[in-house]
Parts: sequence; C-alpha cells; structure tokens
Amino acid sequence: MHFQFRMKIDGKFNFQIGELLLKQWEFIKLAASFTSIAAVTTLVPIITVFFAASISQAHLDGVGLATTLFNVVFISMAGGYSTVFDTYGPQVYGSPKRNELGTVLVKCLLQGGMVNLTVLGPFLNLVYIIDLLPDSAVGSDTSAEGFRGITIQYLRLVAGVNFLDYTIAMISRYWAIQGHSKLVYFVSILMVGSHFLASYLFVLYLKMGVIGLGLAAIIGRLFTLLISFLICMIKIRKKELLWTSLSCRVLIGWGPMITLGLSGAIECFAEQALFELSSFCSEFDGIATFSVIIIILQISNAGWALCDGFSRTGVTLIGSALGEGYAENVKFNMKMTTASILIEGFLLASACFLSRNYMIGFFNPSQNVVDLFNETFWLFCISIVTYHFQYGLIQGVLVAFGQQSFIAWTKSIACYVFGLPVIMYTIFFMDFKVNGIIAGWILSDLIIISAALIKILMMDIQEEIEKTEQRVATESHTSDYRLLKSFHSSIDITEAEEFLVDNYNECMFIQSTDKDGTEDSDNETTMGQNLESETVHPNHEIRRVLVAFITSAIVSISLAGISFL
Repeated sequence: MHFQFRMKIDGKFNFQIGELLLKQWEFIKLAASFTSIAAVTTLVPIITVFFAASISQAHLDGVGLATTLFNVVFISMAGGYSTVFDTYGPQVYGSPKRNELGTVLVKCLLQGGMVNLTVLGPFLNLVYIIDLLPDSAVGSDTSAEGFRGITIQYLRLVAGVNFLDYTIAMISRYWAIQGHSKLVYFVSILMVGSHFLASYLFVLYLKMGVIGLGLAAIIGRLFTLLISFLICMIKIRKKELLWTSLSCRVLIGWGPMITLGLSGAIECFAEQALFELSSFCSEFDGIATFSVIIIILQISNAGWALCDGFSRTGVTLIGSALGEGYAENVKFNMKMTTASILIEGFLLASACFLSRNYMIGFFNPSQNVVDLFNETFWLFCISIVTYHFQYGLIQGVLVAFGQQSFIAWTKSIACYVFGLPVIMYTIFFMDFKVNGIIAGWILSDLIIISAALIKILMMDIQEEIEKTEQRVATESHTSDYRLLKSFHSSIDITEAEEFLVDNYNECMFIQSTDKDGTEDSDNETTMGQNLESETVHPNHEIRRVLVAFITSAIVSISLAGISFL
C-alpha cells in the first residue's frame, strides 16, 4: 500500500520504478527456489565425502575419485537433458495449453531414464580405467589396492542414483514454474537432511564403511523421491498442479526433444572437461598449484548454485512470455535476466574477495598454498564475473529459445580450441601456475559471451514466438490428433470430437464457424493433411521408443556384466 500511495503522488516515472522493483523482487523469490534445487546437487556429494573422510584416508580418496567420475559422466547428461524441460516447460506453461506441462514433465523423465540406462553400462566399465592408475596417484599413507577397491565398489553402488537426483530435480522445477516455492524448499531440506541422517546411521553408528555410504546415497534419495511423488498425487487430486491424464502421448514427439537434450549434454560435458582437465594438469605444475585449483573449484561450485538459480529463473520467465506471445515481455525478461545475473556475479566476486582469508583458513592448507592463493585470487574473482555472465546468457536466455545446438558448438569451440590449449601451454611451457589456468577459463568465457551476445542481438522475437506456438501445438493438439487418426478404425469420429472438446477449450481441427454463420469444413481436412505430411505415424514412433529402451537395456546390462568379470 505504501508503494501504491507514492506512485499516485509522484507520477509515471516512480510508477515505472515501483513496478520494476516489484518485478525484480518476484525474480529474486523465484530464483531462491531454483537456487535451493541447485544447492542440493552441491551439498549431497559434500556430505558423502565428509563421512567418507571420517572412515579413513583411503575412503576419502576412493569416494572422491568416484564422485569426480560420476560428475563428469552423469551430471553432464542430467544437466544437458534438464535443459529440454527448461525450453519446453515454461513455454507450455505460458500458453493456453498449460495443462500439458505434466505431459512435458513425464516425457523428460522418460527420456532422462533412457539416457541414464544407456550410459550405465559404459560408466561401470570405468573400473578398468581405475585399475590403470599408478600407485603414486594415492598418498603414501593409503593402500593403492584399497583405494581402487573402494572406488570401484562405490561406483557400482551408486551407479543408478543419478536418475533419482534427476527425477527429484525435475519434479522440483515442475513445482517452481507453477509458483509452489514452499514445496521446493521442503523437498530440498528433506533431501539434504535424509541423506545426512542416513549417512550418520550407516557410517558412524552401524560402521558399514563404503557399503554404508552407498546405502545412504540410495535410501536418502529414494525416501525424498517417494515423498515428492506423494505430494504430486495429493496436489494433482486437489487440482493445485497442472496435469492431464497420462497416456501413450508421452511416447510421441521425442525427436526435437532428444536433439535438444543431446546438444545440452555436449555443452555440459565440454564445461566439465575444461575444469576436470585443468585440475588434473595442474598436478604437473606442483602440489601447491594443484591444491589452490582444488580449493578454487570448491568455492566455484558453491557459487554455481546461485548462478544456476538465477539462470533457471530467467529461462522460466522468458519461456513463459514466449508462450503467452508477448514480444515486449520477452524483451523485458531478457534484459532483467542479463542485468540480474551480471549484478549477482559482481556481488559474489566482491564478497569472495573480501572474505578470502576466511575461506582459505577453512581448508587449513600449508603456508606456500596460502601465499599462492592470495597472489592469484584476484584473477579468480574476475573469472567469477565472466563465468556467471556467460552461464546466464546461455542457460538463462538462449536455452529459453531452444538454442542448445548453438550453445554446444560455441562452448565446445571455446573450451577445446581456445581454453584448454592456453591452459596446457601455460602449464607445460610457461611459469604462470594458477594465473595461467584461470586465464584459460576467462578466455573461453569471453568467447562464449561474445558469441551469445551476437546471437541474442540477431534474434527476431516475433519469429521465436511463432516457433514457440508450433512447439506448444506439437505437445497438445497434434499428438492427440495423430493418436486418433491411428486408431480411427476403433474410434467413431463423433466420439473422438466429443473427447477433444471435453479436454481442450480450443481445438485446432474441429469445424469452425465464420462471422457470417457459415461453417468452414476445410479446417479439419487441412489440419489432417498437414499433420499426415509432416509427421510419422504415431504407432511407428511408439515402436521406435520401445525398441530404443529395449536396446539400451540389453547393451547396458551386457556392458555392466562385463565390468564385474
């Protein structure tokens, strides 16, 4: 009320300022929901490593290596395929067909399940890479055989938990898009709390060692997932969540979504490879350089949750505006997202620089590590701003328009062609130590920023809105029409039309009436001809999906069996 009173007195200028502040406040509230989802991804592995360290140095080393391999393989896949929901979900939610949001969620869960199933077998065969590690890869007080055994055992125990993480995160985003922030906070706290309690029970109380760590990882996630499903069932029954009846439509129209997910996985893998190879190669520059890079990456991971939360908020608001079809709202949300992430990056970098002495003290390193950290931390703070800005541009803006393919090409070139060569050169041919590695990160960020800004400035918003309308139509009317056409021999056309009218307010392929009162009978025929000419028969698509699932299962299980030989 105080804001409204000031707006009436001070006139139009302050009205715009007040509205902008209110929109910014809504942005921050939504960002808090998405940040809590990302924070769970960071906190759960930290809890596991903490309890592993309480057992022995061998467990710390083994679980740490397993977690690194897990992140490179599964987190890249999960992060890439989650961008499919980031593109489709908000656009469908902002459109008149917002009830199809549940269908999009189930599609993304099924696709994520198939991808995880496909990667599972090759992932378990990483045990052969671990066996090739030299004894010098572990500390002098750690048994090399014990180290390898712990790593392999933990890998086998937690190989399937990534799909549980993926499912919980997707459901939480499904809630966040609809404004159910309290549910997101509740499940995030439940996830961290249940994992901590399970780890305490199995590791410290029951003394089950690495098996206890694996059981804690599985049980904590399963418990959270069951509670999430229960909440969904209750909220859907009360009609507080958007949902349509579950049908075989979730197996149709996978082509464009798979393409987006694969491109997203490629760009996530490029980023993971840049950081993991940086930490690996830093060992050749001395133990102090390696220690500083590890510390910096841990700080960066903590800040990533905030960056990811702001980016997911931006993609949600932009996607919703695209679904609504308002070009001005799309442009406004693009500007607000870009500005918010840039400000967030500056504030976080400033806070890190001012508290650098406290952060380095938390890790309790040697004096030469402290000195090197203090000498190079200013450059790392600059990299925080560049990384957060490029991440916001691609994940917060471009993903909303379905530009994952462009992002994959841009990030792959920036990381593999420019970033990594600079890092390698400074490590093996120069004496820049940490500064050289961070300079490689900043260079790749600047290339991504430049390419992303050019792409954004060249966009035709109205054309993107038309693409959104086509994408949303594919997720609603088109799929239903194709299913009805495929089963026309067993369904009467009158019953089919009644079914469609009951389930949708606007139907694109029933007869319409002109202003003069005459019926336009060409509408249904034209729609049917367009769909039949542009799409594959739905029965064929369903068969393809089922064959893909079966093939993935057979190949993955076979490879998994080989890993146990």
